[in-house]
Amino acid sequence: MISFANFRWGRRARLASLRRILPILGYLALITVSALGATIIASVVTPRSWPTAYAWLVKATLVMACIIAVTAAYLRRSVLTWNDFGVGAGKLALPSGIGAALGVLLGMAWVSVVYWIAPFDVTWNPQVIPTRWLAAGIGTVAMGVAEEVGYRSFALRELQARAGYWPAMLIPTVLFCASHFAGGVPWQATLLVVGSASVLFSVVMLETRSLPLVIALHAASNLVQDNVLRPSIDSSAFTVTSLSGPAQAVQLQVWFAMMAVNVLATVTVLAWGRCRQ
Repeated sequence: MISFANFRWGRRARLASLRRILPILGYLALITVSALGATIIASVVTPRSWPTAYAWLVKATLVMACIIAVTAAYLRRSVLTWNDFGVGAGKLALPSGIGAALGVLLGMAWVSVVYWIAPFDVTWNPQVIPTRWLAAGIGTVAMGVAEEVGYRSFALRELQARAGYWPAMLIPTVLFCASHFAGGVPWQATLLVVGSASVLFSVVMLETRSLPLVIALHAASNLVQDNVLRPSIDSSAFTVTSLSGPAQAVQLQVWFAMMAVNVLATVTVLAWGRCRQ
């Protein structure tokens, strides 16, 4: 039987663990509030007549600026620098290139499993407007920077040091999923696709310690999605026509398949990390 003394000791240990991570939870709460504030400001300052791509660029840029500012303040307070996360002279080009290449491969893997379940025809989008396509792309990259800096730089490092590998991966993932769900992503897609992608990006960051690599991975995979899997009328390079009827009929299968791709990629990164030890 579990004695009362052991129960009290376990309770104290859990409270001590919680106290260790409370400052990091505070940081995560602050970047969430900052991102929400930036979103509200963007909606106020952006003219309603502007195209969606331009509004997206304004929002993503403001969110990125706010999250970087908050994170920079926490780094200074913790006597850390961006260099501790692989951001520095001579550390950008190669990791970013590798991350971008892997991101395109990940995005194309998503496209492949979606095509396998719900075949579609991809053609060049004759209605694309180059300036809007560029604005949408830059906005996607900016949001990738914001999300990776916010969820997988300072917070990930400190959570791993204070709570261990798996809590460091799972706690930001819960908040990452919550932010996407609040943004309108269906709960099934949030759990299956967003959640598994967050785990993948967290594992990549924990194993490589390179923020430029994981930012490029995230942004490149999203750019593939923006132009193939979720294209817009005037800011995507391609247009997609379903060859198998309404996509809603197989939506859950698609999300499970995309999750499977993410899980396989995560296992591969973990195996690579163990081989390097």
